[in-house]
Amino acid sequence: MATVRGVGSRLRPGPAAGGRGGPPTGTLLTVALWSFTREQARLKTSVVEEDTEEWQKDSRFTGLERVGGVDLSYIKGDDTSACASLVVLSYPALEVTAREHALTR
Repeated sequence: MATVRGVGSRLRPGPAAGGRGGPPTGTLLTVALWSFTREQARLKTSVVEEDTEEWQKDSRFTGLERVGGVDLSYIKGDDTSACASLVVLSYPALEVTAREHALTR
């Protein structure tokens, strides 16, 4: 069994994989947490932990042209809806060059 940190519930592998690693049985929230946990584990393999770009090695970030930020905010009292936002800024002027948002379920 896997424990989702901060949630306090346990995920039980479902019958889809013979009880080994398949989607859990239980509430929609439990299934969603299992899915998110698997996706995070998959994405973790793509993380680069060292500087690879020249601008990363320069304390003034010479060559860096844009910076961005993302946020996913859940709506209070609604376990299925969230607002995803993305903002891109020019660097070093920090002027907004792009912004997007969307409600998601």
